[in-house]
Amino acid sequence: MDKHLILKLIVVALCTLVSIVPAFSQDCNVQILPGTPDTTLCSGDTLQLTAVAEPGGMLIWSTGSMDSVINVSTDGTYIVTLNTDTCSISDTVHVTFSPIPEILDLSSSTSCEGDSTFFTAVLQADTSAIITWDFGDGDEAEQHGLTAEISHFYDEAGTYDVTLTAMNSAGCRSVDSVSAVVLGVPEVALNVEDNCFQDTTFFSYAINCPTGSDCTTILFPGDGSNIALNLDTAQYRFVYGTPDTFQVELYVESAGGCFNAEILEQIVFPIPDADFFGLLPEYCQGDPATELIPVEPGGVFEGPYLETVNDTSIFFSPTEEDSDLSISYTVTNAFSCSSRVEQTVDNVYFTPSVSLQGDDACFMEESVFEIGSDCAEGECTLYLNLGDGGEVEFIGPEGDFNYEYTYTGNPDSFNVSLEVITSNFCTSTATMQHQVFPVPSAVFTGLEDSYCQNDPPVELMPEQTGGVFTGPNISYSADSSQIFFSPQDFGEDIIIAYQIENEFGCSDESTHLIENVFFTPVANIVANATCFQDTSSFVVATICDLVPCEWSIDFGDGTIIDNLSSDISNFRHYYDAVGSYPFVFIAETTEGCADTLSFNQEVNPLPNPSFNDVSSAYCSNDPPFPLIPEQTGGTFTGPGVEMQGDGTGVFTPDIPGENLTISYEITNEFQCTQSSSQSIDNVFAAPEVTLQGLDMQYCEGDLVDTILNLPAGGAYLGNNPYLIDEVESDSIAIFIPNTIGVSTVTYRYEDGNSCSDTFSLEVRVDSLPVANLGPDTSILSGQSITLQNAVDNANYTYEWSGGGSGAEKEIDGPGFYLLTVIDDASGCSSSDTIYVDFANSTSDLALALQEVHVWPNPVADFLNLDFKFNSLPKQELNLIIVDLLGRVIHRQRFLPGSSRMKGIHTGHWPAGVYTLQLNRTSIGKVIKR
Repeated sequence: MDKHLILKLIVVALCTLVSIVPAFSQDCNVQILPGTPDTTLCSGDTLQLTAVAEPGGMLIWSTGSMDSVINVSTDGTYIVTLNTDTCSISDTVHVTFSPIPEILDLSSSTSCEGDSTFFTAVLQADTSAIITWDFGDGDEAEQHGLTAEISHFYDEAGTYDVTLTAMNSAGCRSVDSVSAVVLGVPEVALNVEDNCFQDTTFFSYAINCPTGSDCTTILFPGDGSNIALNLDTAQYRFVYGTPDTFQVELYVESAGGCFNAEILEQIVFPIPDADFFGLLPEYCQGDPATELIPVEPGGVFEGPYLETVNDTSIFFSPTEEDSDLSISYTVTNAFSCSSRVEQTVDNVYFTPSVSLQGDDACFMEESVFEIGSDCAEGECTLYLNLGDGGEVEFIGPEGDFNYEYTYTGNPDSFNVSLEVITSNFCTSTATMQHQVFPVPSAVFTGLEDSYCQNDPPVELMPEQTGGVFTGPNISYSADSSQIFFSPQDFGEDIIIAYQIENEFGCSDESTHLIENVFFTPVANIVANATCFQDTSSFVVATICDLVPCEWSIDFGDGTIIDNLSSDISNFRHYYDAVGSYPFVFIAETTEGCADTLSFNQEVNPLPNPSFNDVSSAYCSNDPPFPLIPEQTGGTFTGPGVEMQGDGTGVFTPDIPGENLTISYEITNEFQCTQSSSQSIDNVFAAPEVTLQGLDMQYCEGDLVDTILNLPAGGAYLGNNPYLIDEVESDSIAIFIPNTIGVSTVTYRYEDGNSCSDTFSLEVRVDSLPVANLGPDTSILSGQSITLQNAVDNANYTYEWSGGGSGAEKEIDGPGFYLLTVIDDASGCSSSDTIYVDFANSTSDLALALQEVHVWPNPVADFLNLDFKFNSLPKQELNLIIVDLLGRVIHRQRFLPGSSRMKGIHTGHWPAGVYTLQLNRTSIGKVIKR
């Protein structure tokens, strides 16, 4: 027993004795241990009682024992009395021995796997007991009473040790156990497949009897019958008497009486009717097709000479001589059940083929008919009807033959037919339309007896159009409505013929003789369009070697040359102005046949190749310089030059170099070309400007950064209060991240060639999150206080020293508490420390401190402090400076009435945040860089 509890009990007992027997109980005490006034144990247990007395004296128990320790095992009230010279005092304890509940009967049932097992128990006890079942499979259950009945479900077959524990209210218990047997159930698997009526149904099954047990298996097909199955086989065949849906059950029972069954649905589908109509027993070869009509559509016909019409109808069309033909129809219904019916055609008799051909004839010509048949001699008779009233009979012919006939009436169209008949009365007929056409007229006019070679074409005019002219130099108009003879080839005895054939193939022909086509020279001279200031050249291509001829030329500008002989082949002529000049060339023979050639000789203007002036010098980072021609359509060339889609050019000075030439060449629509060029003395390399050492993001109050600007000697643009570039080195600048927001730092450098470049970087300075726990404070012993940041922001993360998150933390002890606040968006953080001290009274919780001046802050090497009080303190003051870990860095005592200004050397302090305390009250913080 805890010594404090014993002391408390002794004090209570003494107080009780004083109140009961004040004359004899002063400074006396006696107690029975264990010190519980009422104690209950289980039957058969022994309790040791010990008497503790102060001061020593004579002890006597109600049992008569005078020992300090006695052992008891029966119910009763036990009293011990202490007698001394000055007092007499007693202590009492009541002891009860509770009977242990007895389990008289515990039994279990034998069950099958999947069923519940039942347990019963009878108890003998004086009160209701707590009955706890342990079923041996990890499950337990609890009941109350003197009898128990319970069921339990086991997941697997097997023998389980079940334990029953009975406990009364005093904690006295008894335990008994029993075995629970769970028999295995046969495993059954049945598989059925739906089938069609009159087919055999196959039942596949698999049975697994429990180990050491025999099983009885019965199959119930669902039609009222049942079959005992042999476990050695895995399949049973069965034929149903009618189509229907049956419930099939496979029942299996083990020798232990545990059974299992599987019930499946078996469907026996009806079979379709495959009968059909429309088929005849006999046909002639080539008879019209007969439609076959099934009783139940949707099936498939099979057999020879079957045709499908419109994707749905089936016809029997006997095209060959044949016999004993089988036509079947197979139909499958929606249940995939099929049926088939077969019908027979006894004979398909031979039907001879017959052919009748013949070309159409012109009037008064002989018509020839080609007659063909595959009849054997004597098997059939042919009848030829000529369409004009005439008919011819051919008895039993064999093979093909021709029949000639001349129509003597007017030209017309005649219906000619040929019919063949066999001994089985199978017939075949061939027909044709025979045309007897009229003959056209070939007479034409329009030709003379002689021509010059360059005479215009002569139109040939037939009396009846539609024919064909033959002979040299026949031509047609664009729409073929006119026909011409062109006397372009000189010669004698030229024959022009006209042949005409009408739409029926009947033709006629007539001719005309041209005695002479005289030679005519062709005036031909080659000239090219000329650009201004060039000389025009003319090359004569006229041939005059067959007959003598003379030439004459008019140049169109007032210059004429005539009576030239044919041995002159070319001329050169200079035109003194741009323009179009009418040029005429004439060649003539002694027979008076002449040719003239005239055209406009063009003297074309030159294009303008000028373009805008370029500079003599560029920098390699200068923007592209546009090249603008006076006249577009030409091409700019040169280093760094590219053409644009609008006909202009652009010069990009991105590659340093010297003495560059830019040219522009243009050819106008007359193919006249001119060019011009300009020179660039230098393309200077631009300086490469960069900034190094500058980050893109800072937090407010971060350490300054040194920027390395290359090349040195440039200048920063704009008025940037956060940037210090007036430092000793012209290659560096200082960035101070004390201005919140986004700033742009731009550096520009210009070299001796006046080439410059800039480098810009956008920098963001994020504000620090608020970390403010207020001034240090004190609490009375036993109290707690909630420390709270001045700002509670859902976008901040709060981290407390010693653990904890959130803007608040409840504490109940003194010490330094550090809060770090992190802005989740920027990652910037700030901290605050508060010192909580114990105060002896509420008057110690504050001084009459009005304010404290601390400078500089942040501090480097020396810190100044100046205290301002409402009234001069009468007590001694103690200044303590501690770091974030609570370690004291500096102590300073201030005697009453002493100076309140102080200087402290801080150069040796590590960088960090420090808290200033006056008489253990926080008065502020200082940051050491």
